[in-house]
Amino acid sequence: MVPDIDLQLQVALKALRETVAPAVDPANKVAIEQLHLSIATIAMVRDRFPLARRFARRQLADALALAQAVAQAARTDPAIDLAALDAAVATGPALLVDADAETADFETTNALVTEATLAVITGAQNSPAITAIDAV
Repeated sequence: MVPDIDLQLQVALKALRETVAPAVDPANKVAIEQLHLSIATIAMVRDRFPLARRFARRQLADALALAQAVAQAARTDPAIDLAALDAAVATGPALLVDADAETADFETTNALVTEATLAVITGAQNSPAITAIDAV
Protein backbone atom coordinates (compact mmCIF):
# COMPACT_ATOMS: atom_id res chain seq x y z
CA MET A 1 0.00 0.00 0.00
CA VAL A 2 1.32 3.42 -0.97
CA PRO A 3 0.59 6.08 1.66
CA ASP A 4 -1.18 9.23 0.54
CA ILE A 5 0.78 12.37 -0.20
CA ASP A 6 -0.17 14.07 3.07
CA LEU A 7 1.17 11.15 5.11
CA GLN A 8 4.37 11.12 3.05
CA LEU A 9 4.90 14.81 3.72
CA GLN A 10 4.22 14.31 7.44
CA VAL A 11 6.85 11.56 7.54
CA ALA A 12 9.40 13.74 5.74
CA LEU A 13 8.76 16.63 8.12
CA LYS A 14 9.07 14.39 11.16
CA ALA A 15 12.35 12.92 9.87
CA LEU A 16 13.79 16.36 9.22
CA ARG A 17 12.75 17.70 12.63
CA GLU A 18 13.54 14.68 14.80
CA THR A 19 16.46 12.98 13.05
CA VAL A 20 18.19 15.38 10.67
CA ALA A 21 17.95 18.61 12.70
CA PRO A 22 19.71 17.21 15.79
CA ALA A 23 22.47 15.75 13.58
CA VAL A 24 23.32 19.06 11.92
CA ASP A 25 26.38 20.76 13.34
CA PRO A 26 25.16 23.78 15.33
CA ALA A 27 28.20 25.72 14.14
CA ASN A 28 27.08 25.31 10.52
CA LYS A 29 24.64 28.24 10.41
CA VAL A 30 24.00 27.92 6.68
CA ALA A 31 23.03 24.25 6.99
CA ILE A 32 20.70 25.01 9.90
CA GLU A 33 19.12 27.88 7.99
CA GLN A 34 18.60 25.71 4.92
CA LEU A 35 17.13 22.90 7.03
CA HIS A 36 14.61 25.28 8.60
CA LEU A 37 13.79 26.70 5.17
CA SER A 38 13.24 23.18 3.83
CA ILE A 39 11.00 22.26 6.75
CA ALA A 40 8.95 25.44 6.32
CA THR A 41 8.64 24.86 2.56
CA ILE A 42 7.46 21.28 2.95
CA ALA A 43 4.97 22.36 5.63
CA MET A 44 3.62 25.08 3.33
CA VAL A 45 3.29 22.63 0.42
CA ARG A 46 1.49 20.20 2.70
CA ASP A 47 -0.98 22.90 3.72
CA ARG A 48 -1.61 24.09 0.16
CA PHE A 49 -1.52 20.79 -1.71
CA PRO A 50 -5.24 20.02 -1.26
CA LEU A 51 -6.12 23.34 -2.92
CA ALA A 52 -3.68 23.07 -5.84
CA ARG A 53 -6.10 21.45 -8.29
CA ARG A 54 -8.89 23.91 -7.50
CA PHE A 55 -6.48 26.84 -7.82
CA ALA A 56 -5.16 25.58 -11.19
CA ARG A 57 -8.73 25.10 -12.45
CA ARG A 58 -9.63 28.66 -11.39
CA GLN A 59 -6.52 30.07 -13.08
CA LEU A 60 -7.49 28.33 -16.29
CA ALA A 61 -11.06 29.65 -16.07
CA ASP A 62 -9.71 33.18 -15.62
CA ALA A 63 -7.27 32.76 -18.52
CA LEU A 64 -10.09 31.51 -20.76
CA ALA A 65 -12.33 34.43 -19.83
CA LEU A 66 -9.55 36.90 -20.64
CA ALA A 67 -8.69 35.11 -23.88
CA GLN A 68 -12.31 35.14 -25.02
CA ALA A 69 -12.65 38.84 -24.25
CA VAL A 70 -9.41 39.64 -26.08
CA ALA A 71 -10.51 37.54 -29.07
CA GLN A 72 -13.86 39.30 -29.19
CA ALA A 73 -12.18 42.71 -29.11
CA ALA A 74 -9.60 41.66 -31.70
CA ARG A 75 -12.24 40.42 -34.13
CA THR A 76 -12.92 44.07 -35.02
CA ASP A 77 -9.74 43.89 -37.14
CA PRO A 78 -9.81 41.07 -39.70
CA ALA A 79 -6.04 41.39 -40.14
CA ILE A 80 -5.41 39.96 -36.66
CA ASP A 81 -4.74 36.22 -36.78
CA LEU A 82 -6.83 34.54 -34.08
CA ALA A 83 -6.34 30.93 -35.18
CA ALA A 84 -3.91 29.97 -32.40
CA LEU A 85 -5.97 31.75 -29.76
CA ASP A 86 -9.20 30.16 -30.93
CA ALA A 87 -7.54 26.72 -30.93
CA ALA A 88 -6.14 27.19 -27.43
CA VAL A 89 -9.47 28.47 -26.07
CA ALA A 90 -11.35 25.56 -27.66
CA THR A 91 -9.58 23.02 -25.43
CA GLY A 92 -10.39 24.77 -22.16
CA PRO A 93 -14.11 24.36 -21.50
CA ALA A 94 -14.07 20.56 -21.76
CA LEU A 95 -11.09 20.42 -19.44
CA LEU A 96 -12.81 22.58 -16.83
CA VAL A 97 -15.67 20.08 -16.51
CA ASP A 98 -13.47 16.97 -16.68
CA ALA A 99 -13.61 15.39 -13.23
CA ASP A 100 -10.49 13.35 -13.97
CA ALA A 101 -8.34 16.26 -15.15
CA GLU A 102 -5.05 16.59 -13.35
CA THR A 103 -3.51 19.78 -12.02
CA ALA A 104 -0.81 19.55 -14.70
CA ASP A 105 -3.51 19.46 -17.41
CA PHE A 106 -4.94 22.74 -16.13
CA GLU A 107 -1.48 24.30 -15.88
CA THR A 108 -0.44 23.21 -19.37
CA THR A 109 -3.63 24.48 -20.97
CA ASN A 110 -3.43 27.71 -18.97
CA ALA A 111 0.08 28.28 -20.33
CA LEU A 112 -1.07 27.67 -23.92
CA VAL A 113 -4.08 29.98 -23.58
CA THR A 114 -2.00 32.69 -21.91
CA GLU A 115 0.73 32.45 -24.55
CA ALA A 116 -1.81 32.68 -27.39
CA THR A 117 -3.55 35.62 -25.69
CA LEU A 118 -0.27 37.49 -25.32
CA ALA A 119 0.61 36.79 -28.95
CA VAL A 120 -2.67 38.37 -30.09
CA ILE A 121 -2.17 41.39 -27.84
CA THR A 122 1.41 41.83 -29.07
CA GLY A 123 0.35 41.39 -32.69
CA ALA A 124 -2.39 43.97 -32.32
CA GLN A 125 -0.16 46.79 -31.10
CA ASN A 126 -0.42 48.71 -34.39
CA SER A 127 -4.01 47.76 -35.04
CA PRO A 128 -7.12 49.88 -34.52
CA ALA A 129 -8.40 46.99 -32.37
CA ILE A 130 -5.78 47.69 -29.69
CA THR A 131 -8.06 50.26 -28.03
CA ALA A 132 -10.79 47.66 -27.62
CA ILE A 133 -8.26 45.06 -26.46
CA ASP A 134 -6.81 47.48 -23.91
CA ALA A 135 -10.31 48.04 -22.55
CA VAL A 136 -10.58 44.35 -21.71
